[in-house]
Amino acid sequence: MKTRNLLTIALVLVATTSAIHAQQTVADAQQYLQKFVGNWVAKNASVEMDGNKSSVEYHADFKAAAGGTGLTMHEWFSAEGLGNYIGENIVGYDPNTATIHWYSTDNTGTCHDHYGFWSNPNHLFVQYNGVVDKKMYVEQLDMEFVSPTRMHVKVTGMTNGTTNLRIEGTFEKVQ
Repeated sequence: MKTRNLLTIALVLVATTSAIHAQQTVADAQQYLQKFVGNWVAKNASVEMDGNKSSVEYHADFKAAAGGTGLTMHEWFSAEGLGNYIGENIVGYDPNTATIHWYSTDNTGTCHDHYGFWSNPNHLFVQYNGVVDKKMYVEQLDMEFVSPTRMHVKVTGMTNGTTNLRIEGTFEKVQ
């Protein structure tokens, strides 16, 4: 009987500990997202799309959403040869899959869901896997906070393994 009671207590402790860990993970992931809140500018971001390359002033305006559990982000730049780019994003944490979802749509006609994770409290990596023009397409967003007011962003898009999109820049928080 004592063995049975000890086993029951042990199982309750394991279940409780797992539930607390899951709650902390959700809270941490949501808290880390709030680092983005504010207006960010990369003065000399490098943008290459389908062979056209330019240096642009890239803007990203993040706002807290859903009571501080997620984000919305408006992004834009303008460049000769590339035109005007405008994007809208919704970002949140899915506790069922333990992943960040970064949903994007823009004025170039793309709309998709990136998903990924925080590799540490300052480094977020998300990726979209899908099909574009009947070809495999992968888009990776790699973001690292160098400080509370500075983040490095690298975006890579690949069609059938060939890179056709590169965006890279260091963003400064201006508000």
